[in-house]
Amino acid sequence: AVVKGAWDFDEINHRYEAHMAKTKLTAGDCKRLTVSPAALSAWLQAERIAWQHALSIDPLLPRRLWPMGYRGEQAWHARLHAFRALVGQIG
Repeated sequence: AVVKGAWDFDEINHRYEAHMAKTKLTAGDCKRLTVSPAALSAWLQAERIAWQHALSIDPLLPRRLWPMGYRGEQAWHARLHAFRALVGQIG
């Protein structure tokens, strides 16, 4: 209860959900991004801004203190998945 009251986890989760929406890539998206340096640069910049926006208010608490429904880890995995998909297209 103390953790939930100390930080606005509804807003934190909202920001992580916005980040996940920006980073969700289809195979077609990956292909388009890897053939267009300008598109890739724009996507990377938008992803970084969305990630930093979420992190800027997340206290990054230890797992045992995470409130129910915390989206930080899910967003981290979505971010890794997106970058792996892009690397897979390039490599």
